Amino acid sequence: QNERNNLFMPNTMDFDAVDSWAKAAWSWMTDKDCQVGFSLSLLCLILSVLGDGVLYKLLSPVKAASPELAPTAVLRPIANLTLSSWLMYYAIKQTVLSFGSFAVCAGAFMYAAAITLFSMWLLEYAYRGPSKGITINVREPQASFGKKNYSQSKSGIAPALFINFAWIHLSALLVPFELCIHIVMGNDHDRSLGEDGPEACEGMMAQEMNHGKAQLLYSRAAEKDFGFPAGYRKLYKWILMNAPSQVTLAIVCYLENGFVIFTALLSSKAWLFKALFPDKETDWLWAWHLMEESEHCWDSVEDALGRTQVLVLWAMWPLLSAYFLLFFFSNCVVESLLCGQLIRQLNPLALIPNICVWVFGFAVLAPSIALSNFLRLILHMKPSDDAYNRNVKNWRTNIYLNICDDQFKTTHVQLPHKELVDRESKSMSHFPKSKRGSIRNSLAFRAVPFVKNNTGEDMILNKLQEKAVKRVSSFRLSLYEKTEQDLAASGLFTPSDIDDAGFSRKSLRMLSVIGQELPSLESLSEKDGSDGEKIKST
Repeated sequence: QNERNNLFMPNTMDFDAVDSWAKAAWSWMTDKDCQVGFSLSLLCLILSVLGDGVLYKLLSPVKAASPELAPTAVLRPIANLTLSSWLMYYAIKQTVLSFGSFAVCAGAFMYAAAITLFSMWLLEYAYRGPSKGITINVREPQASFGKKNYSQSKSGIAPALFINFAWIHLSALLVPFELCIHIVMGNDHDRSLGEDGPEACEGMMAQEMNHGKAQLLYSRAAEKDFGFPAGYRKLYKWILMNAPSQVTLAIVCYLENGFVIFTALLSSKAWLFKALFPDKETDWLWAWHLMEESEHCWDSVEDALGRTQVLVLWAMWPLLSAYFLLFFFSNCVVESLLCGQLIRQLNPLALIPNICVWVFGFAVLAPSIALSNFLRLILHMKPSDDAYNRNVKNWRTNIYLNICDDQFKTTHVQLPHKELVDRESKSMSHFPKSKRGSIRNSLAFRAVPFVKNNTGEDMILNKLQEKAVKRVSSFRLSLYEKTEQDLAASGLFTPSDIDDAGFSRKSLRMLSVIGQELPSLESLSEKDGSDGEKIKST
């Protein structure tokens, strides 16, 4: 009778007669944290099996052109990120329980100190004046971006399957991110009015639009080939466009400065780039993109950092550091599993290189990016000009020229401009604040500084300045027109997809960017009898 009761009353089971593995399994099953993880895993699996199409039909209250554009598309990314967060929390908890909190904290502190010193040595971080700048080269494919291949070879990504899904996820973030930089770079029109003229900002504008366009094509191909959630792009676009502008600027600072240490680590050793990006079908994309990032990060970081409040940087740095650790540690594994690629492609022979590259991602790349940003964003130290130039030279020689030099042509060259080199920090008060304070509603800070000056008085633009601002605006419109053509030529997008991604002229007009308004500048001006024209605010 006692044995029969034990069978039907598991809580009173006598574990003395059970093997050790069964004890561990029972302990794991009854642990509340593990039960939460199991529930999240089951939810993510169900959502992945259903897919965006079924979720759209079942739950979407608003009819969209396609399931990827519906509000329900963000459910899968949110669930996957929640599961990834739980896995990272559980791994940290078990590490602390196994080694003790003091040992873990001491080890983490010593490791962080070593990475910080390494970053200071590699990029020569120190307190120094403005950078001299680097020439920016705009490179475009011999044919067009729409005719390049963005589909990854499934056999090619097998040696680095985990980290490859980190790059796919990063690309989903970079799509709205690059568009956001293109929109909010506050010095575009400042430069056009300065000594350097309108050419001073066209290179940076073209680079960022090209980056966003290429990453969008890469992300779309991954969504079609692997079933990667398209909702990530929608989620990140909503965050970047609707968050307070200071938060968006902090994200811009973090990511752009992260590219500096990222390219510095990879540029000296070509084999390291090949290990992280093994697919020969799409390695050109990252070799080209990071080549141009290494050229302009001195510029974009300086511009955004000078307009971001210190307290916002302090608050956002730990959040973004934890998020990118999540990126490289657990989320890439979760996505490879839920997209079915982990089971289909990973074979025992590829397991060891996969683990090695994965460990390098979360143990070296993520901490290096975090601590390099600590030096730049929190302590306001700077890499040296020699480090910047050495980074560009190494990347061009060791990686870019070996992979994709014959595939691209240089269409524009932007020299370091005197306006930014001489300006160390420009207060955010130079730019007007919107009612909601988001980037979407702060886009007037492209237009207003050239309608009113810092004291709120109407500005006087002479004919040369007016012509320069018009040229920048026309150039911006031409970038959107060309992007629409390239995306349509790829065959991966409908017009609705392009609008939703934010890369169409329609999206530009909806955001009320100055580029759409300035071609009709004559209708907004009044002759005042002087050499200039007084521009009235609309």
